[in-house]
Amino acid sequence: MKKFIKNEKGSVVVLVALYMTVMMGLLALVIDGGSLYLERSKLQKGVDLAVLAGMQNLPENPSRAMEAAEDVAYSNELADREVSIQLQDDGTSLYAEANRNVSFTFAKVLGFSDQDVSATAKAQVGSLSSVQGAIPLGAYGEKTFSFGDQIEMKVGPSSSDTSFLGALRLSNDYEGDLKRGHQGTLSVGDVVSPEPGNMARPTQRAIETRMNNCPYHQQGKQPTHLDHPDNCPLVVIVPIYREVTPGNFDRLEIVGFGSFFIDSVGRVNEGAPITGRFIRYAFSGEFSPVINQYGAYAYKLVE
Repeated sequence: MKKFIKNEKGSVVVLVALYMTVMMGLLALVIDGGSLYLERSKLQKGVDLAVLAGMQNLPENPSRAMEAAEDVAYSNELADREVSIQLQDDGTSLYAEANRNVSFTFAKVLGFSDQDVSATAKAQVGSLSSVQGAIPLGAYGEKTFSFGDQIEMKVGPSSSDTSFLGALRLSNDYEGDLKRGHQGTLSVGDVVSPEPGNMARPTQRAIETRMNNCPYHQQGKQPTHLDHPDNCPLVVIVPIYREVTPGNFDRLEIVGFGSFFIDSVGRVNEGAPITGRFIRYAFSGEFSPVINQYGAYAYKLVE
C-alpha cells in the first residue's frame, strides 16, 4: 500500500510539473506573444507615419523631407538607434526601417529570453494623374508660370487667348464644383469642354465661399501660399489642358494637374479675375512616377 501511495504521489508531482509547464507555455504565448505583436504594431505605425510626413516636401526639398520623417518617427517613440530612414528612387521615395529587441517575461522559463521585431514602410510621390476634387477652371498647358509668383487670371471661356483661366464644364453645377471641388474623378487623358456663358458671378460667389471657409479666416488670420492650414480650401487642384485639335478650343485634353493658391477674387463687373499663385503641393490621388512641371503631386504608401 505504501508503495502504491508513493507511486501515486510521484505521478501527481509529474502531472503538476507538466501542468505548470503547459501553463507557463500558455502564459508565454499570450503575454509575451501579445507583447511582440504590440511592439511590432508600434513600429509599423511609427514608420508609416514617418515616411508619409516627409511626402509634402518631395521631390523639391529632400533634406526637409528627411527631417520631417525623423521628427515624426521620434515623436512616435522610435529611438534614433532603432530607426533608419533613406531617400530612394531619385528622391521621390522615402523608406523607413525600424528594429526593436523585446524581452520576454514568461518565455524565459522555456529558454527564450528575447526576440527582435521589425517593421518597414515606403512612401512614394509622383505627379498627380487622377483625382477627385479638382475645380472647373483649367490652365493652358503651354503657358509658363513661375511657382510662387502672383498672377491675375481672368475667368473666361477657353480660347486661343491663353491668358484666360478657362472655365470648364465638368458637370451641370459649375458653381457647386467650384465651391466644393468636382466630385467625379478626372484623369490625365480625359477630354472636357469649356463652360459656355459668363461665369463671373458664380465664380465670385464660389471663391468667396472658399475664402470664408478657410480656418485661418475664421480665426481672424490671413492665409498665404506660404502659411496656410493643411485643409485650407484656397489650395485648389487646377486641370492643365491643351487642345485636342491644335487651334480648336472646343475639346480640351487634360495633360496634368496644377496646384493653385487663391489670394483673392475681383469684382463681377471686372470679370471676377482670380489672383493667386501656382505652388507645389501634394494631394490624395493617383500618381505617375514621372514628375512633370505642373506642381500637383500625390503620394501613398507602396510598401
